[in-house]
Amino acid sequence: MLYTQLLDATHIPVIIFDSSMIITWASTEMARLMGYSDNDLYGKNIRILFPDTNGFKQFYQFIVHNESTGKYGEFSILHQSGISLPVLWLHVENITLSDGKKTYATIVQKINS
Repeated sequence: MLYTQLLDATHIPVIIFDSSMIITWASTEMARLMGYSDNDLYGKNIRILFPDTNGFKQFYQFIVHNESTGKYGEFSILHQSGISLPVLWLHVENITLSDGKKTYATIVQKINS
């Protein structure tokens, strides 16, 4: 699709996932940041990106609230190598699809320490 090609061309780490927390799309830059190949994240549960359950729970609470749209939250992310990276998640949107299911879009920004 055109929009995914455009997002990849911007070199921004973007991830889209559904209400079951299954990754439906991740930009090439997101995969690279996480240490994965282009399509390795597709179909995986987003929980694999968090170093612990508590981090995932905090992230989940952050993204399910519409009022946090457009805001940043700091939640560590787990690189495929097992290293935890501090990142900012920008909550882009909660989208309700025609079938009533939710889709979430976020952008990740690495925090340089």
